Amino acid sequence: MKDYLIVVALKEEVPSIERNVLITGVGKINATLELTKELMYRPEIKTVINYGSAGSISPQLEGLIKCSTFVEGEREEWTHDIKFPTTGLTCSTQDCFALSPPSKDCDIVDMEAYAVAKVCKCFGKSFFCYKFISDHIGENNQEEVWKQNLPKGESLFIKKLLLEHSIEV
Repeated sequence: MKDYLIVVALKEEVPSIERNVLITGVGKINATLELTKELMYRPEIKTVINYGSAGSISPQLEGLIKCSTFVEGEREEWTHDIKFPTTGLTCSTQDCFALSPPSKDCDIVDMEAYAVAKVCKCFGKSFFCYKFISDHIGENNQEEVWKQNLPKGESLFIKKLLLEHSIEV
């Protein structure tokens, strides 16, 4: 598959992947702006694959997970959940690093997925989202745990790209 784009916030999340990668920077605004620009200039892209780290609400949830439902974490009004026709968990996207569980029902928390999902819906692109559980919401030293675990998910993501999308990186 050549008509795909991998979208991540930080290069540190996928240091060994060099082709078809868009680094957006952290947060919903950066993700929206950078992906919108990329899709405007590259209409041949048919599939967007978002990867990144996330905090889990449940201490039992670990490893690489797939999300298919996306909620805007802070805005109760004016937003709607975004759902894609795949099996997966629910991701709540926040404006900042979540240290406590959000008010909306979800499995994990990140800072970009809702924005990426919304841009994909608007542009009519296929969308897949994989998140590596780097930390658990409310645990001690959560931000330090995130920093330590950030590089651990790339190998799992690379395997998932090959198995589910026949993409070799």
